[in-house]
Amino acid sequence: MKLWTPDLASGGQKYTCAKCGLKPTPEEHDGCLGTLPGSIMNACCGHGDDRLAYIQYEDSPDVRGVDAIKEQERIMGIEQYMFRAWRRGTKLKDILAHNRTWTPKMVSDAMYKITEEFWSGNI
Repeated sequence: MKLWTPDLASGGQKYTCAKCGLKPTPEEHDGCLGTLPGSIMNACCGHGDDRLAYIQYEDSPDVRGVDAIKEQERIMGIEQYMFRAWRRGTKLKDILAHNRTWTPKMVSDAMYKITEEFWSGNI
C-alpha cells in the first residue's frame, strides 16, 4: 500500500495518509480532515509531521504547525476529532492528554455519540 507522507504533501492527498490511515476524500482532501467549513481554501494534517500542517484561509492569515492542528480539531468538533483519532488507533488516554480543555462531560457525551453510531451500524 502506498502511503501519503510529509514529503509528498502538496496538491491534494492521493494515497492513504501515513498519519491517520484514511484515504482522501473524493475531492482529494485529507481523509482525517474531510471538507472543512467556512472560508478555508486549503488544509493539511501534516501526514505524520505536525510541523507541516496548515490551514489557508481566504480572508485571514494562514495557520501553520501545531497551531494548525489545534485549529483543525476545534473546527471539526470533539466527536469528529475523537472518532478520527480512534480510527487511526490512538488510545483514549492519549486523545485526552492532547486536549486538556475538554471537560469530562464533553468527553462522555462524545463517547456516547460515537458508541451510538457504532452500534447502529453507521460507522
